[in-house]
Amino acid sequence: MTQVADDMWFPKGSVITDDGVLLVDETFGNRITAFDIRADGALANRKVWASFGALPSDRDLQAALGQLTVAPDGLRLGRRGSSVGRRRARRSRRRMLFLCTAPDFDRTARSAARGAPALLPD
Repeated sequence: MTQVADDMWFPKGSVITDDGVLLVDETFGNRITAFDIRADGALANRKVWASFGALPSDRDLQAALGQLTVAPDGLRLGRRGSSVGRRRARRSRRRMLFLCTAPDFDRTARSAARGAPALLPD
């Protein structure tokens, strides 16, 4: 196994764009990070592709949660991209975005919630 990146803040979702860029959402990093994929498969040219706020000043889970603006929690690209997290959905150019949400990280609150996925048409 080979480490290809460090200082990632809970990478949770990733996609490869049509032009060969790896996008990785960092749930606790308030950002989506991009890497070029070289012909040999190595990653290069790391850059912030989208920033939703500053990095948390604390790596403690509870402290970091309070400092997040978006907390991207999944990533998908199609004809149009979207990212979801921190009580909001970000949609760019998609006609519809389907969501299933939970009230918070508390198992009791999640199991008691009775909601349906949300549909956000254009």
